[in-house]
Amino acid sequence: MQAKGTSIVYVLTSAVLSYGLSIAFFIRAMRDLGSARTSAYFAAAPFIGAAISLALFHESPDINFIISLPLLVAGVALLSGERHSHVHTHNHEK
Repeated sequence: MQAKGTSIVYVLTSAVLSYGLSIAFFIRAMRDLGSARTSAYFAAAPFIGAAISLALFHESPDINFIISLPLLVAGVALLSGERHSHVHTHNHEK
């Protein structure tokens, strides 16, 4: 059995690697893709996680999941295909 302190280190390391990196990637994506498009992609993560969970545990999706998944896919597809009609540049200071 592991010591309690060792378990805490594992949990904190996992938190930094999962949540911390996701926030860092989110901020970088906002800078490169824009806030609306990045938010739409980031909002898709729970659906992807739920789909993986359904596959791993061999469960049936409920009606809410079935209704919301095509709407999510349509929203992400619309945002992915969106193009600006005007020319502009983004200044990225480093």
